[in-house]
Amino acid sequence: TAIGFIILSLGRAVCVWRFLNATKSSEPEKKSNNLRILLTWLFFFSVLQNGIIGVGSLLFANNSQLLTWTLTISTVFLTLFATTSVYTCYYIFLPKFSALPPTIAIFIFGAITTIVSMITPQYPFINTSGGLDFGTPSSLAHLMYYLLLIAIGSVCAIFVQMTVKAKTRSTKITSFVIALLAFVGIINIFIRLVILNINNNLLIRIFDTGIG
Repeated sequence: TAIGFIILSLGRAVCVWRFLNATKSSEPEKKSNNLRILLTWLFFFSVLQNGIIGVGSLLFANNSQLLTWTLTISTVFLTLFATTSVYTCYYIFLPKFSALPPTIAIFIFGAITTIVSMITPQYPFINTSGGLDFGTPSSLAHLMYYLLLIAIGSVCAIFVQMTVKAKTRSTKITSFVIALLAFVGIINIFIRLVILNINNNLLIRIFDTGIG
């Protein structure tokens, strides 16, 4: 699990680096520069969220309490990831509408999820197959799922649109790859937080291999 999340974080970092390089000189307009800044922060929070889980799983595999705090801290960055994703979606698709109400709503939802994560007993542990079982109760797992769905779904929508409108081949290819990875990410979180919210070592191992 630790290796899977670390590889995922590095993969996202490489993807956004390639995208920013591909769009650096293709569209110098002010709106494009603002969008590049938003996307940089979006992926920064995303990489941190996954990286914290990966590093925490690696360092605190045998410490249930520290693993629980690792998940809680990662939820803070997930909230920032989702908030930035929604704001960016509004900036691209609905520029004439204020992004403030939905952005505040998602931030509040993320804050509630973080608080629930702090007060809900969780018992993460390394199972017999070597995968990390987060021990997340169904109620918290569903909150995490919706928050991740909003964040990753927004990323998918953003880069599908960029794939269609990209003016250069390199930007189009990179945008398509990121959109495809986001779509796979949606499937992954559905499997992990909805289908696999049970003690099933084999399925958790398959999931960990998948995200890697």
